[in-house]
Amino acid sequence: MSSDRHSLGTFLGSVGYDSTGDDMARYHGISLLYNYYFLGFSESSWVIGGDIYVGVSDSGEWYFEDERYGIKLKFAYRW
Repeated sequence: MSSDRHSLGTFLGSVGYDSTGDDMARYHGISLLYNYYFLGFSESSWVIGGDIYVGVSDSGEWYFEDERYGIKLKFAYRW
């Protein structure tokens, strides 16, 4: 995007995890991200953003879901 207040991107890798006791499943997949910087990327400011993700697990255990998808929201301050 042309403005320094917006960022748009993709992420390929670990998008989530689930745990039960000592067992853990990682979900590998893709995420599409968007962030809005109130004063621009080069300045310290508040940031709102979110991402949509989808991933699959390689654990093979019956008590973990095989697929995971969802939306994550972010509200943060960037120094």
